[in-house]
Amino acid sequence: MIFGFIRNKIKNIVMSFTSSNLVVGKNNNSKRTSKDVEDLLINEEELKLILSIIKDCTFKGSQIEVIYDLTLKLQKALLSLKKDQ
Repeated sequence: MIFGFIRNKIKNIVMSFTSSNLVVGKNNNSKRTSKDVEDLLINEEELKLILSIIKDCTFKGSQIEVIYDLTLKLQKALLSLKKDQ
């Protein structure tokens, strides 16, 4: 149960990195404001928390490759944030 919750949260976070145009509802002409984009960005503390949660979880064999790729992306994002500061 906890893994499902964490997986959904991580999926939402990852999708916020890859989504360039978020469409909610039927209005396809709506654009995100800068505040909406800012709310989707993850700070260093949040990245560390997600990586810590991944570290403490156990995963099935079929999930290992996906989790590895996700963890690698999160680590690169964290290093990029630290480099920019």
